[in-house]
Amino acid sequence: MQRREYIKKMMVRPKPIPINTIVFYSETPGTYNSKVSRGIYLLEISGGGGKAGMSDIISKSVFSGGGGGGGAAFRGKIRFTENTVLNITVGKGGTGSGPTINGYGIAGRDGEWGGISKIDGIVECNGGRGGMYGAVRNNVAPGGTYTFLKPEIIVEQQIAGNGNNGGPGDMNAPASGANSKLTGNGGGRPHGGNGTAPGAGGAGTTAAVTWGGNGANGIVRLTYLGKP
Repeated sequence: MQRREYIKKMMVRPKPIPINTIVFYSETPGTYNSKVSRGIYLLEISGGGGKAGMSDIISKSVFSGGGGGGGAAFRGKIRFTENTVLNITVGKGGTGSGPTINGYGIAGRDGEWGGISKIDGIVECNGGRGGMYGAVRNNVAPGGTYTFLKPEIIVEQQIAGNGNNGGPGDMNAPASGANSKLTGNGGGRPHGGNGTAPGAGGAGTTAAVTWGGNGANGIVRLTYLGKP
């Protein structure tokens, strides 16, 4: 009897995954492990957006801090030929001050950079640079850089590349935050708006000696599309 029950259990096949099932999704910064079955998946990933820089007063005029740069991103279909455990990181949007020593502006008054989103060994989407201090002219913060480490698994590439640049601030002209590479919108709006779409940057402000908006967190989402 026990042998019969054992054989019966061994013959039971796992239930197939319904098409368009989201098998992993997070916009909460942190590290995760996710098991995926062999198949075709839609991958959407973006690094975090940078925070806008601090404004400054020069000769009684207010100069906006630069807008935060956007996170690099990828959207497309990928193939796993065997069951796999993925190590996933979701990047944080910039919310504080940047490094105390840097090559662009006044120490500690640039915005915090967005964090990297990645799947280990597959893809890396760096976060956007924090916006630069208002005293720095032409203070454009570049978007994060993009690397796909395992291009042979790509079935269809829809969006891929470095993040969008943050807008420059100027005298009495607040900077816009970079739009999301994934959605094409969501960049922080003057004055001092936060990024609202995955990987979007925060906007600068012309309020005197004031921080601009925060960058939005990154995203990782995997949707099952069918057998390979």
